[in-house]
Amino acid sequence: MDAPIGSGNERLSTERKAAPADDEVRQNYFALYLKQGWEDIQTSTDDFDKNLLAVSSGALGVSVAFIKDVVPLATAVWLPALYISWAAFALCVLVTLTSFQLSIHAGKRQLDIAREYYIEKKTESLKKKNWATKAVKVSTIVSGVMFFIGLVCTLCFCEVNVHRRASIVQQSTKHDAAPGISVTVGPTTFVEQETATHKRRTGKGSAHPSNCGTSKSEPPNQKNP
Repeated sequence: MDAPIGSGNERLSTERKAAPADDEVRQNYFALYLKQGWEDIQTSTDDFDKNLLAVSSGALGVSVAFIKDVVPLATAVWLPALYISWAAFALCVLVTLTSFQLSIHAGKRQLDIAREYYIEKKTESLKKKNWATKAVKVSTIVSGVMFFIGLVCTLCFCEVNVHRRASIVQQSTKHDAAPGISVTVGPTTFVEQETATHKRRTGKGSAHPSNCGTSKSEPPNQKNP
């Protein structure tokens, strides 16, 4: 038997009612997921900026205060790398601090756009661009790059100079341990070497310490009659 026409219409109307209800549920879940995801992104960004600010400030302070204890600057090489690292850490701190203010401005601007769209019903507000949001993203990238440059330059400077200092100490130790080699080279040592060479050639040596107490001339032996 064929089903009544009325029952088919009721089924179609029920499906049509169920479809908007399902779409509304999906929209609500998406809104909750979007809110949670946005909060997680904001928290991660804030933590990254705070940690980057703390680490870069500490690295700059330690490098300026204690680098001379690790590598004497008077005899150090690759000094431009050290100066570049200081400049990079300083720029990282400045850019990070600026990003905090840009983030505040971006939030205020985004609230204005939301008010215009939802309250004032201005659909064209969705097309407005928030330049502060882009500036915050750029500043985050720039601060990260500056921190990386400062860290690499500091490590290169310390590695090169520590290795150079260790090589100098090692060569000096071998030089001191070699027999017949004088470490001090100067006019005094050269004169002493020339004097010693001249004495060896002429056969005149210095008086032996055991003969220092004897007189230069001795009376001839006299025989008793």
